[in-house]
Amino acid sequence: MFDALIQGLFLGLVLTVFVGPVFFMLVQTSVSQGIKAALILDAGIVLSDISCIVFSYFGMAQVLENPSYRIPFGIAGGVIMVGYGVYTMISKAKKPTASSLKGISKAHGVKLFVKGFVFNTSVPSVIFFWIGTVSLAIAQFKNEKLKVIIFLSTVVMTYFAFDILKIYLASKAKKFFSGEKQHVVKRIAGIALIIFGAVIIYKVIMK
Repeated sequence: MFDALIQGLFLGLVLTVFVGPVFFMLVQTSVSQGIKAALILDAGIVLSDISCIVFSYFGMAQVLENPSYRIPFGIAGGVIMVGYGVYTMISKAKKPTASSLKGISKAHGVKLFVKGFVFNTSVPSVIFFWIGTVSLAIAQFKNEKLKVIIFLSTVVMTYFAFDILKIYLASKAKKFFSGEKQHVVKRIAGIALIIFGAVIIYKVIMK
């Protein structure tokens, strides 16, 4: 069991190094809306990852191995990401009001949570990564359910802990991103999302 814990910790730490579309969305949300908003967004992302793990464990891999499903799934994911990128670029940063500083409304919190879940699930590399990881865990630990659960849980908890750290650091740095600089952050995040989405669509079509 200890080996499952250590390997899960190692993979979780490796994941924190990668800078993907989710990273840009978390940083942009933390800078523009604060820690709480980014944490709610990240909670949706984590639930998406857990859902992908569950689906992978119970045979989602067999479905997505079929090219007739993989191609439209990949294109749809890329289009959604490009859409989020365009929206991020053109949307105006809302100035915080006295009421918004007191907390996030329930409706806005739900919107952030759903946004995190849908966005993360729309990234094809996410589901394929978890399919590979779950398959590897099952093969390595010979389908010992407890070890597989420990390994996957450690991976998720490790990178989630570092997500919280990234959100905190981005929020503390937001004083350097006031006014026009905050618009620059939004544009960079938007461009990054558009590029990621376009690359996904290109790879899916070319393959």
